[in-house]
Order: sequence, then C-alpha cells, then structure tokens
Amino acid sequence: MSQLLYRFSSNGRHPNDFIASNSHLRTIIRPNIAHKEGKKSYATLPFKDEGENKVPKIKDGQGAIWISKAYFFGRFTGIERIFHNMMGKRAEFVRKKQEIVTNSFDEMIFPGLRNVIPSFKEGGCFVVFVSKDQAKQVLSSTKGKVEINGIEKNAYYVQGRPFIEDLSHVHPQHSLIVEIVDPAKSVQRLSNELLYNEFRVFGKLQNIKVDAKRETATITFSSLSSAISGRNCLHMKTIGDTKFNVKYDPVTRIQHLMEQLKNPKILIPLLGILISSSIYLLVGPARITSVTQKVTRGHKEDHLPTSEMRDDLFISYQKKFRTAPDGSITIITGTSGTGKSLFLKKVLQNRRFSVRVDCRSIKTVNDFIEVFGDSIGFSPSFSSLNTVINWLESFIPGLKKTALSQSTKIQLQSMLRTLDQVLFLVGASFPGLGREFDYPVIVFDGFHEMLDSWEKGSEIEKSRELIETLLGWAVPSSQRSHIVFTGENIFGEEMLLTHPFLRRSKINVHHIHDLPYNDVSKLLRKHLKLSEEELKPIIPSLGGRISDIEAFISRVNSGSKPTDVVHEMISDAETTIRNTGFGGKFLTASSGKKWNPVHLWKAIKAIVENHSVRYDELLFLCFNGDNEALQSLVTNKIFTAEKLNGVLYIFAFSSLYYKGMEKLVKESPKLKRGLDIAEKKADIAKDMDEINKIEDELAKLQDHDTHNSSIENRKSHLFLQLAHFNARVEKKENDLRAIEKT
Repeated sequence: MSQLLYRFSSNGRHPNDFIASNSHLRTIIRPNIAHKEGKKSYATLPFKDEGENKVPKIKDGQGAIWISKAYFFGRFTGIERIFHNMMGKRAEFVRKKQEIVTNSFDEMIFPGLRNVIPSFKEGGCFVVFVSKDQAKQVLSSTKGKVEINGIEKNAYYVQGRPFIEDLSHVHPQHSLIVEIVDPAKSVQRLSNELLYNEFRVFGKLQNIKVDAKRETATITFSSLSSAISGRNCLHMKTIGDTKFNVKYDPVTRIQHLMEQLKNPKILIPLLGILISSSIYLLVGPARITSVTQKVTRGHKEDHLPTSEMRDDLFISYQKKFRTAPDGSITIITGTSGTGKSLFLKKVLQNRRFSVRVDCRSIKTVNDFIEVFGDSIGFSPSFSSLNTVINWLESFIPGLKKTALSQSTKIQLQSMLRTLDQVLFLVGASFPGLGREFDYPVIVFDGFHEMLDSWEKGSEIEKSRELIETLLGWAVPSSQRSHIVFTGENIFGEEMLLTHPFLRRSKINVHHIHDLPYNDVSKLLRKHLKLSEEELKPIIPSLGGRISDIEAFISRVNSGSKPTDVVHEMISDAETTIRNTGFGGKFLTASSGKKWNPVHLWKAIKAIVENHSVRYDELLFLCFNGDNEALQSLVTNKIFTAEKLNGVLYIFAFSSLYYKGMEKLVKESPKLKRGLDIAEKKADIAKDMDEINKIEDELAKLQDHDTHNSSIENRKSHLFLQLAHFNARVEKKENDLRAIEKT
C-alpha cells in the first residue's frame, strides 16, 4: 500500500532537515523511495525525544481505528525480536518496525489522516483522523482490512477513549475486566448478552463471568490479539448513561508467564523441544551403548546346522571377511535351497562385530525399521518412545505432532548414524591393513525379495526413499565394514545393481547354483554308502539342490529305498505344481489371477521340451508379454531364473520340479486333455479377435474411392491376412475336435 505523505513547498532547505511539530509528536521528514505523479513524497516517522513528558492521546472530536497485529510481518518476527533483545538493540528493532508501520499509510487513500500512534507492547497502532465520520468512512471503504508491508491486518473502529500507556508491569492478557464507572448513577447493568454483543465482534470468546455484587465482569478471549482489540476499542465507551472501564486482568510477571505457557501454541512446541533435547542428551548415548554391546557381542544362531555342505563357500568368505574392507559391496544371489543361508550362518556364528538383518519376512517399510533396529540393538526404539509419547498425549493433546513425529526416513537415518558412530569407535581397536582380523560384517539376508515386493506394493515412494537412504549409507560405510546383500530373487538383484548409488561403486556379485553331479555323488556315497551304479538313475532326477539332497538322505536313513524316495519326491513336486500353478490361492486371490493357467501350461511344455528357455522368448511366446505373470511364477517357486553368460534363462525350480513337469505332460492324460482344450480355445479366441479387426477395417475401406491405388493395395493385403487367420482358425478347430474326441 502507498505510504503516508506530507507535501511541503520548497523553502530552500533540504528535505532531510525539515522538521514538523504538533502538540504531542515531533516528526522528521525523510524522502520516500516511491514517487507519485513525478513529485517527491515524504513519510512521517514519529518518535519521542528523551525527556519529553507529553503522552500521545486521541483528542475529543477526533476519530480513530485500531490496527491489530500491525507489527507481525511473518513467522520470523518473533525470532528477530529475540535476536535484537540479545544484542541490546531493542530500541532499534522497535524503531524499525514503527517506521514500516507508519510508512504504510497514505493521506491520499486515508482522507483526514491526522497521525499514527504506535503501541508496540500491544502489537498494534491507532490511526487517528480529524473527525469520527472520516474514521468510519475509511473503515467502511477498506471493509475492515488494512494492508501493512504487503500483509492484510484487521482494523476496528475505536468507540471509546482508549488509555494509551507503556507501563512496564501491565501486560496484555486474554482476559479483560469490565467495570461500570459510576454504578450509582447508571441504569444499565452488566449482563452476558450485553457483553457478548459488544465484544464478540473482536474475536471468539471463551467465557464471560459477571459479578453482580461488584458490578464487574471478566471476559476471556481465545486469542490475545482479540482481547487487545476489545480493550482498546471499547474502553470508556458510553451506552446510554453508562460508561464502561475496560482493563486487562491484572497479574504478576510470573503469573503472566504462566498464562502464556497455558497457551497450547506455546506449551506444546516447548514440550516438544524439551523432549527432543532429552532424547538427544539421554537417549542418544544410551542407544550408542546398546548398539555397541550388540555389535561387539556379534551374531548368534539358536540352531546352527552341522552339515558340511557349502564348506567351500564358508572357507572362502571366512577368509574374505578377515581382510580389511576395501570399499566394495558384496551381492550374493542363490535359489532357495542352494545353501546360501547355510554358509552365511556358519560365517557369522559367534563372530564379533557381525550383524544379520533378516529381511525375508518383511512386508512394509515400518517392519524394516523394527527388524533393523532389533538386529543392531537400537534401544530404546522409536516404537517404545512413541508409546511414552502416546501416553503423554492423553494429558497434553497435540504433543505427538511436535515431539518424535519422525518419518521412517529420518528414523532410519538416525539408526544408521548411530551404527556409524559405533563402527568408528570400535574401529579404533582394529589392526592395520594387511593383517587378518574379524572385521565388521553387516548382512541383509533376503534383501532381494524385500526389494522386489516393495516395488510391487502400495508403498512404492516410501520404500524407494528408504532404499535410497540405506544404499546411500552402504557405499561410504563399506570402507569400515563388509556390507553384504543376499537373496534368491534375480529380479531384486537387477534392481539393486541398477540403482544409481551402486553403479558408481565396486560390486562383487556371486551366484550360487546347485551342486554339480560329482559333488552330489560324493555326498551320497559318504552318507548313504551307495555305489556308483545305484546312484546313476537317482542323481539326474534328484539334482544338486542342497535342500533336496538333505531331505533325500533323511528319508533313506529312515529305512526307505532310494528309488522309492526319489519317486515320492517327484510326485510331491508334481502335486505342488498342480496346487500352486493350476489351483489354490494363487489363482483365486481377491486381487485377481497372477497368471493364466493356459499360459503356464504352454511354458511347462516349452521347459520340458528344451529344459530351459530364454526369459524374453518365454515372455512373449507363452505369456503375451505379461511380465508380472512370469515373475510371479518365479517368485512362487514353480520356475527359477538364472543368468548364463549375461542372458536370463527360465528353468524348472529344481530337478525334481522338472521331472514333475515332465510327468504332468507325459503321464497325466486327463489334465493334459483339459489344458490342451483350454489352450486351443484361447488360441482360437485370439485369432478371432484378429479376424474381427480385419473385417472392421475392410468395412470402413468399402466406403472409400475404389480408384485409389493405395486403398486397393491395403484391401488386398487385408484379404490375404483374413484368409491366413481363417485357415489358422479352421486348423485349430479341427485340432480341438480331435482333442475332445480322445
């Protein structure tokens, strides 16, 4: 808004030296930056000289409006005030704010403007006019809103004669005391209705208490600014023959402070700061101590496998982890049952400075925060502290929004920061480079599956933020500890390897496969005392999956014949494929089918015929490009995906599953007949869709110019396609009838 202007004729003196005086204010006139109509304009900056005893007041006959919150110019005004008070520059701060407020009024827009009386203690100012009519006219034209420094402020008409003071022991309060000046001569009496009608216009009221004996009333406002406006506008107002005295409820400085603390806007943030400070000063060291004890004590398994299988990997990684970290990150991927977790448990068992984070059962981001905190010994945890905050919330509503209302990202950053501090502290006792030692090892087991499930879940943005935080920590932390991510999901591994943070890092990728034929033969001869001749028909069906080998050894040692055990295990695999692939919860889930049984049947026949098929070929030949369906079959352990020379191939989940699929195709005529019929019908329906599209296009082309060569060529091409698809449909219908007759 424009500024208050006083125009002076040229008198030979510099404008900066011009002094204007009135009965109670002395004003120095300074040139304003703004210019109007090509002329210089000047603004008044009122202040009192030292020793001047005259008090500003509103004279009889003059009108005034009260501007509420005139000195509040944004969220940093309070901080700015505290800073100036600390620097001993309160007077400069007050003068600066008064200058901004005073310069915001223009007599061109406010006709009859007399002067501006600031009341810095109350956060507002009186704008005085020559007459009451002019004050009312200005208030009406501005609709009760005045703009100061670009911010709209509420304006109210001063109905009485305000008491303008700067007493140091009188502070604005939410409560006002209303008294009748001369009760003996007054007919009007105080009532709730009268007081409500008079004071409600300034803001919401909390309570009105009338003391009939003393002829006084206490009015409490919801906001302090409303109480200030009510006091300044209604003090000494006359209604009929009754004059009212309005003053703040008198309290001591301590009572004033306690009154301020009762305000939730002050109390709740203050408690939040105190609780956060307590956490930093008390909980922080406790967490460091707890994590140090957990990491130093190392990882312990309740039931450590005694099998010697995968001892080659155990020895290899035991040696690797006893060398100093070199800044590389290890990624281990292996299908379920290949012995990945087996050798890792052996490596970590009773090893100091080791952490294993079991991610296999994690479904949500909050689950990861809880599991990771438990794994590193982060105590007290965020959940336990939030329990305390929830209890306090019952006494102090709104506290939880201020204290510990941290996102999962901030919580994870706090835990990682604590873990880094611990690794730095314990690292001081480590030997130099080139010497063997149990250096810290942090393993995220099942990380690939968690990553893949999050990417397909409902918390995508939240999970990506958390993964970015975790990997952003892992890259620099790999200089202090061995960081290992493991899993069985090749798709999760791909997402991990392609993450921007890991692209620039040194990565060691290790794929764990089934045991080769010779190793399986040695194990079975050692544990079962079987001859090579007895093993020849068994091993190709059993395969090199460690979990299958252990189950086979256990059943044979229980007294069953080896050949019978293999046949039983193949039958079990066939049953699992039937239940999981062609029936059960995976096909009837409320979210819909994850794969089509016809597509699965095509894929099984392709696997049985070729043993393995490239992922991209199987995706489009059998699944019509449905990537989610094919990946779901891998995730649900019907197929497995492995890389050979950088190319992704699809296999049966294990050798037993391959034999089970072979049995389905060759030895299950009823199932084969039903699925073949469904496959033919699906193929016919697909071709019929193409025929319908061709016929629709031909119908549209019939209306075009028959002499157009390009249209004729297109029609000829469509007729050839139509004949081709009709022939295909006819052949498939013949095949379908032949299958149905069998």
